[in-house]
Amino acid sequence: MKKYILQSVFCLFLLILYPHTGFGSDYILAEGDVLSIQVVGYDSRDNPEDSLSVPEVTIRPDGKFSLPMAIEVQAAGLSVSELTLMIKERLNYYLENPLVNINLKKMHTTRVYVLGEVTHPGLYEVEKGHTLMDAISLSGGWTTDAAKKKIYIVNKKQQGKPLVVNLLDIIEKGQTQKNCTLQDEDIVFVDNNHKINFSQDILALISPLYLITNWSDK
Repeated sequence: MKKYILQSVFCLFLLILYPHTGFGSDYILAEGDVLSIQVVGYDSRDNPEDSLSVPEVTIRPDGKFSLPMAIEVQAAGLSVSELTLMIKERLNYYLENPLVNINLKKMHTTRVYVLGEVTHPGLYEVEKGHTLMDAISLSGGWTTDAAKKKIYIVNKKQQGKPLVVNLLDIIEKGQTQKNCTLQDEDIVFVDNNHKINFSQDILALISPLYLITNWSDK
């Protein structure tokens, strides 16, 4: 019973500290994000040819999507506001003073492995913020044996040692910049406070997934 109370308190804490009430204006678009786009020409609203409505468009793996009038748009890497401005500038060739409205209908999901001292280790589809705390929350939170100062993040493209994050810096010191954004197929490993040797005990488990070079356990 005590375990479930602690887990409930943990989840409530995450909701307070990291609320997901919507998509931030500084969110950077990526492959798989779904957008809706509406464009109206200010000076000729009654002319159907001066309006454009795309109820749903998905950003392709190349980071682009297509609009009518053969407009190819590079969206990945831009915020919604930056994309809105870019499309407005492109449409100035076709419409007079176009009004552009873009909504982020659905964010892409990121597949991450959460292993180690968490309640439910496994593979998770992380939505919305795609952050370290999101992934740990989905796994049910850390256990009483977790070493919160040692959270390893392994990326398939990395060379050398994995990133190490101290959760106490986020929770107790408010250093939210350390609540890093995860990439697709990242591995999050929550170490054990009984001094598990990461390179010997864990690297053998994840090596079939990723080839980590230049590893030296110091």
